[in-house]
Amino acid sequence: MAHNKLFALIDVNGVRRYPDIIHGTLKIGKAWDGIDRDLAAFAREVLVHGREGRFISACGQKGTMTYSPRSKSAIAYELDLAVAKAIGVPPSGKR
Repeated sequence: MAHNKLFALIDVNGVRRYPDIIHGTLKIGKAWDGIDRDLAAFAREVLVHGREGRFISACGQKGTMTYSPRSKSAIAYELDLAVAKAIGVPPSGKR
């Protein structure tokens, strides 16, 4: 189970879900568009553009999640400070 703990979406139950690394790439959307391992590009797509990303919990539960005003799956996020600065968002947030 490969995931990146520098970014987490937090679901309505308070469970942190991390970007799932599948076949060496981070995935956006149900079509599984790959973004290699570029966490900044992945976080930008999810946080800024409201796209769906593939995430996994520490216990192995996989699925897609979004972070947008309409999202019912994620209510908060935490992001590494350097990555947050690179994409121009706060290192944490709640909707």
